[in-house]
Amino acid sequence: MSTVLEPPPAPTVGPSLNSLRTAVTDFGRYRKRWAVLHAASVAVLALPGALLLWFALDWAFKLPAWPLLGLFVIALGGGLAVAIYRLIHPLRQRVEAEREALVIESLHGGLDNQIIGALQLGREVHEGSARGYAVDYVAVLLEQTRGRVSDLRLPKLVDLTRTRRLLAAASAVLILLLLVLVIFPSAVTERLHRLQNAYATVMDTLFPVDLRVSPGDTAVVRGRPITLSLEAVGARRHEVVLRRTDLQTKKSYDTPLLLQQQRAAFTIEKTTDSFSYEFEYGGRRTPAHRVLVDDLPEISAINYELAPPAYTGQPTRTLTGRLPRVAGLAGTNVLVSFAATTDLHPELCFVEWADGSKQALSVSGRFAHFGFT
Repeated sequence: MSTVLEPPPAPTVGPSLNSLRTAVTDFGRYRKRWAVLHAASVAVLALPGALLLWFALDWAFKLPAWPLLGLFVIALGGGLAVAIYRLIHPLRQRVEAEREALVIESLHGGLDNQIIGALQLGREVHEGSARGYAVDYVAVLLEQTRGRVSDLRLPKLVDLTRTRRLLAAASAVLILLLLVLVIFPSAVTERLHRLQNAYATVMDTLFPVDLRVSPGDTAVVRGRPITLSLEAVGARRHEVVLRRTDLQTKKSYDTPLLLQQQRAAFTIEKTTDSFSYEFEYGGRRTPAHRVLVDDLPEISAINYELAPPAYTGQPTRTLTGRLPRVAGLAGTNVLVSFAATTDLHPELCFVEWADGSKQALSVSGRFAHFGFT
């Protein structure tokens, strides 16, 4: 009876290699998480922190338009740039076992390339690309390295002191920001409104707005409506103020108006007293215009001077009072003069003929005249 002795099975490195690689990559993922938290803390301090500082400065000192807008752009743009720059690197960083092995060895200082060597030898043996290596030696090296790595407690190698301080500071900023939003919402709204005004002020300085007032200086019959309007060409604001001042009492009345499609209008349904008015847009005021209000003038006396053609040899005749009809020879020159109960407006008074045409009057106070042939 004979016994056949079989050779012992060849050692394998796959399980030990996978276990060591898993331990190293777990450390890499742990380090990446804290790297992301570190970058996120810096981003919070750079962006919300800078905006919170801008908010506090304006709340305390009521910054003028240019510094207010400039500091906001710096806080927002600079904070956003820092946040993106600090976050993009750790987020894009891939966890690779061999790189993490080098990090572990540099942090530990006493491993003498054991981890990186074990990983590289194990990979070459496992892939069958090694020549001249003792597989059993590599397997023992992997097992020893895996055990040593397990005993190291790799997370303890990472110094998280600075990251934890940054996290505490970022948490404080976020909590303070939340408290401001909850407790002082009116202050936040005021800052936003001031920021909009600052932007409009800066842009209005660089690109002035053209303010066009209508109807300007005018006269209106008492009790009639009148519409005061403003066209703000290039306006960036949404509000304008109409200021009216009574010409007798000198009392002023401010009326806020909304700009819609760069236009604002206010209608007085029944005018009673004369007043001046002006519009205010972003601290700029239009020239003051006057609206003169008076009763509708009535003719109190009227005369007709009729000068017949020269060939008739007839003298000029004067007719007085209201006449329903005036008749004369062709070529007769007629001068009509009259007096009104109130002063007449030189541009708003005219004669309208039956064919619809209009003829201007020569006005002097409450007297006027016109002529025709």
